[in-house]
Order: sequence, then C-alpha cells, then structure tokens
Amino acid sequence: MHKNPYGTFFIYSIKQWITSLFLLTLLFSGSKSFAANGFANNSNGNWNNPSTWLFNGTPRTPMCGDTITIPVAYTVTVNSQESYTACIIPMVIVIDGILQFTNGNKLDLPCGSTVYIHAGGLLKKATAGGGNSTFISICGDVEWSAGDGDLQGPAILGGPLPVSLLSFNAFLNNRNTVDIKWTTVSETNNSYFIVQRSLNNLTYYDLAEVEGAGNSNEVLNYTSIDEAPVMGVNYYRLCQVDFDGTRTYYHPVAVRLGKADNILVYPNPSTETLWVEVPNDVQISINDIYGKTISSYLAVKGINNTSVKELATGVYTLKAQNGADTFVRKIIIQK
Repeated sequence: MHKNPYGTFFIYSIKQWITSLFLLTLLFSGSKSFAANGFANNSNGNWNNPSTWLFNGTPRTPMCGDTITIPVAYTVTVNSQESYTACIIPMVIVIDGILQFTNGNKLDLPCGSTVYIHAGGLLKKATAGGGNSTFISICGDVEWSAGDGDLQGPAILGGPLPVSLLSFNAFLNNRNTVDIKWTTVSETNNSYFIVQRSLNNLTYYDLAEVEGAGNSNEVLNYTSIDEAPVMGVNYYRLCQVDFDGTRTYYHPVAVRLGKADNILVYPNPSTETLWVEVPNDVQISINDIYGKTISSYLAVKGINNTSVKELATGVYTLKAQNGADTFVRKIIIQK
C-alpha cells in the first residue's frame, strides 16, 4: 500500500492549528476589552473619559476595531490627540449626535476605518482657531479638518470614495469671472455635484449644482462658472452627492481677484500651510520675534505655499526682498 510521506506532517499541522485556534479563543473570550459595539452614555462627554462610553455594558475608552455610536442629542468632545494608527483592525464611528474638537486636537484612525455622519448628525470645531491642525485622518490622510468648516450629515469619511477625482481647479479669466473645472475617472451612484464658495475658508455657501453621471468608468470633464467673485481671495470646494443624499467633500482651492501690485499672505492666522502671492520672483524669509530667520526660499511669480506646521504658536514676520524694495507682514501661527 502506498504511504503518503506528508501525512504525519499534515496531521501535526492540523493539530497545531486547532491548538492555536483554541488558545486564541480563550485569549479573546477572556478579554472584555476586545473590540465591540459601543455608544456614548454621557450626554456631554469627553472622548478619552471611560465614563463617556459603554461597550457591552462596560465603561471604557474606544479601542482598535470598535464600532462607536454617538446617539441623537449626545455630544462627545475630542480634547486630546488620539492616535489609533498602530491598530490593525479598522474602526467605525457613527455620528447621530455631535462629535466636536477643541483647538489643535485630532483623531488619527487606522486604515480602512469609516466615519458615518447620519442626517441630523454634526462634525464640528468646538472652539475658535485651530484650522487645519484640528482634524480626523484615516490611514494618514486627512479626511476632515476644522478649516473645512462644520460637516452636517449625511456624509461619509473614509471607505471607497463614490467619485475618483483626477483634478479640481479654479481659474480667474479675463472677464473677472472664475472658471471652476474638475475631472473624474470613475463615478458610483453619483447624483450631482455642488460647487461651493467661501471668503474665509470656514463657512461655505452653495454656488451651483452640476448633474453627475450616475455610474461611469470613463474620464469625464465638468465645468462651472462663478459669475460674481468678490475682490480678494475666493475659496472653492466640491461637494459630491449620492442618490441617497450622502455627501463627500473635497479639499478647496483659492483664487484671488484684484490687481497683484502687492504681496498677499493667507490664511493669517495660519496653522499648517501659508500661501504667499507675489507679483514677481522675490526672496521670502520667515523670522521669529527676535529677528532670527526660521526659513528662507525663493517665491516665483504667482501663488506659492510653504509649510508652517513645524512652527510653534506665536507671532512671526514674513519679509519679501525684491532688490531695494522690502515688504514685511506680521503673521500669526496657531495650533
């Protein structure tokens, strides 16, 4: 009779697998803190306070793999920097009430996580300032920041985007109107787009609606026009709306209306990125209150951006040197 030379090894492997599975079952069943469904149990609680939450009847703070619900009429405040990036298992946050952030605090969620903001739910900043240093990130990508403004449901952060956006841009044309253009490479259940405008990058208003393609795997180009931009900086962002009303927001772009005979610095105060618009190539330096140069670079004609997220909160000066002409502007960094 023919013998299987791998039989003994196969039986041993099965036994080892059963033993490992048994040990894992004991480990997980004996740990009441393992990932579970939980909900806010305090009408005005803090994210990192165990008494705010109940998970299977046990008060504790959220963990890897948890599904977390904030019920209607409940408010949870994130008043610390919470990082779950080491988690292997995604997290799910369901907002029926309010999730809000104090200045400079954030949630860094693991890859694959999703935040559902249902109709009536609200994601917002609880205090002034903070801008782009207050946010929710998923897998290292910022999905929402306080600089985007309040986000009302229905909306989804994370998960597969219903529209794959190749580009989104806005351009000032010679009629002093703004052309807003975007390109998609795929669309799923896309009902329509809303083009929104803001004058402060905080509060946005609907400017136009553009019908979507529903479902598409083709490259599609869209255009909208702002017939009446205001003098100064106009911010534009794109909101995509599913057939069920779920909204997805994309990062804004800025357009300046007016003569570029001076140097424009915005936003000021700033948190992470400072935009500098110059009429021609100039040397830029950022200095602390003692006059020490923190950074220096050549800004080319047009709009330039520089990262200021490494700078501490405080007052600095931005100096632009163009031959014998010197431009100095006070800038404020807020975290």
